[in-house]
Amino acid sequence: MSSKSTEISKPTGKTLSEITHGDRFMGFVAGIFSGTAKLLTGHPLDTIKVRMQSEGGFGQFRGPLHCLMVTIRKEGFLALYKGATPPLFGWALMDSVQYGSLANIRWVLQKRHPAGGKLTVVDHAIAGMFAGIIVSFVATPIELLKARLQVQYADPKTKLYSGPIDCAKQLVFSGQVVSRNKT
Repeated sequence: MSSKSTEISKPTGKTLSEITHGDRFMGFVAGIFSGTAKLLTGHPLDTIKVRMQSEGGFGQFRGPLHCLMVTIRKEGFLALYKGATPPLFGWALMDSVQYGSLANIRWVLQKRHPAGGKLTVVDHAIAGMFAGIIVSFVATPIELLKARLQVQYADPKTKLYSGPIDCAKQLVFSGQVVSRNKT
């Protein structure tokens, strides 16, 4: 049996028998750091995108740059991170579940190959598909919560939620989280 036929993947170069629980756990750890980095760099852009989408073409913003400037001027720089608490934990959790699931599904598929042969492109696609299905159950409620908080402006008269926990409670008690996941 050659080592080439027993490789689990090029990055690790480990045979199936050399894969440890720690190796399988690293996908979860990598996902936590990935989700955090994604939040820090992408959330301000996501906030601008969601605000522009939700204003419904009523002319509140002339474009993304105008939306950015108005948001900062009226609510401060930190307004770009409105609704960031759910995705801070959520994206870390989502990426952890996705990467961890992907690593473990690949491991299970690897075990099914004779002599631990390399995964095919189809195997990788199957692993990715199942990891995506698994993470969708975590992602849907988190994205709903994030979007609700992002479109809440600083005006106290129109403020619906006092924070992420209040928003989550209201969505759960109104049945919106459950009904959103059913569709």
